[in-house]
Amino acid sequence: MRALLEYWEESHGTGSIRALSGRLPEAFVKELVLDTGRPGFGVLAGGWYSCEAAGALLEELLAPEVPQRRDEVLQGIAEEVMGRTLKGVHRAIFRVVGSPELMRLKCQFFWNQQFDTGAVSIDGVEPGYQIHHYRNWRGHHPLLCQFAFGCVPPMFRAMGIEDCRMEAVSCISAGADECVARIRWDA
Repeated sequence: MRALLEYWEESHGTGSIRALSGRLPEAFVKELVLDTGRPGFGVLAGGWYSCEAAGALLEELLAPEVPQRRDEVLQGIAEEVMGRTLKGVHRAIFRVVGSPELMRLKCQFFWNQQFDTGAVSIDGVEPGYQIHHYRNWRGHHPLLCQFAFGCVPPMFRAMGIEDCRMEAVSCISAGADECVARIRWDA
């Protein structure tokens, strides 16, 4: 959450988070402990925040965008946040020990580092092809779901796989039983 806010302030100018905090529901501002006068806006880098608060934040960030650009802007946010998260020592470790197979085997562990609800599984269909499943995600929000799927390609690039392509297939918000995405890369 902190990386997202810092990126937004840097890319949209000083005061953009202050303006945003004025549009968020008061309960979410309190939950985030959003304080524009503090480093990182008072948001803890490893803090836990509800899916509802994260979804409301994404809604407000994307509200000024025309609908045709929302997907592109949200993917850019995911790319930037993951770029900030997977840097330095973390990127080096991820490149050395990270692999699509490890991601498949440890997906629930990785998910639990970011969310306190939901079950994740990855089917390793064939070399260069996986299907990601997210289910039982209380507080699911369509933008947060899209953001989560958007974080997958940067994770693959951190593993040294440059050509990862993600295709969202279904979403709970559209009435599906689970959120599903197909991930493909040249193996």
